[in-house]
Amino acid sequence: MPSIKASELKAEILLVGLDHRYQWRESVSPTTLEHEQRKKFIGRITQEIKQFQPNIVVDETPDTDNEKLLALLPVPPVPVDISDTRKLERQFDIERSIHFVCPYVDSIRERYWRYRLHCLVTDFWAKNQSAPRVLMFVGALHLEASFQRKSFPDQLAQEGYAVKQVNLYKEAGWDHSWVGDWKHPAKPSDWKPRFKCCTISSEFPYQSSERCHYKTYWKEFLANRK
Repeated sequence: MPSIKASELKAEILLVGLDHRYQWRESVSPTTLEHEQRKKFIGRITQEIKQFQPNIVVDETPDTDNEKLLALLPVPPVPVDISDTRKLERQFDIERSIHFVCPYVDSIRERYWRYRLHCLVTDFWAKNQSAPRVLMFVGALHLEASFQRKSFPDQLAQEGYAVKQVNLYKEAGWDHSWVGDWKHPAKPSDWKPRFKCCTISSEFPYQSSERCHYKTYWKEFLANRK
C-alpha cells in the first residue's frame, strides 16, 4: 500500500453545536414547546445531513438515545469522549454554572477528541480510499473561544481539517427554555463527583488549586468573580 500523506488524511468536518438534551429522549412529561422544538431539531438535522452527506458520525456524548435522531444518521454514531470511569479516576467534573468551557478539563477532553478523530479518519481512508466527511455533535459551548483557549473548530482548522459549523443553540428562532425542566425517563445516576469545578465552589478544590489557578486567564476570571 502506498504511503499516506498527512494532507490526504484530513477530512471535512461539520460540527453541530447544541444543548445535549435534544440528543436525549423526551422528558417524563414533555410540554408542547418541547415537542415543537424537538420536531424543529429533527428537521434541521435532516437538512444538514442531506446537504453534507456524512460518512462518519461522531458524538461527544455516548448517551444519545433520541430515537428519531438515531434513525436519521447514515451510520451509527461513534462516541469520542473520555470514558466516565477515566473521568472519575482523574476527578473530572463538567457540571458548570458558567457560560464557557473549563480551560483545564475541556482542553484535555478536546485534545482527546482530536486524537479520536484522527484515528477514525485514518482508518476510514485506509478502508475506503475515499474522503472522510465527519458529522460531529458537540455541546454548543465548544464552538466558542474562552480566554486564551481556542474554539474547537479553530483547533481542528489549525490541524488542516476543512471545518464547517452550525450552532443550533444560538441560531435565531429557537426557544430552549424547556430544557430547564427536562427529566430523563430513565432513572438518573446517583453518582456525584467528589470535586466540583472551581467556578462552582468557592473553596478552591483540586481542579482550581492544583490545575487552574496558576494560569493567567483563570486568575483573571477568579479575580473578577462576584
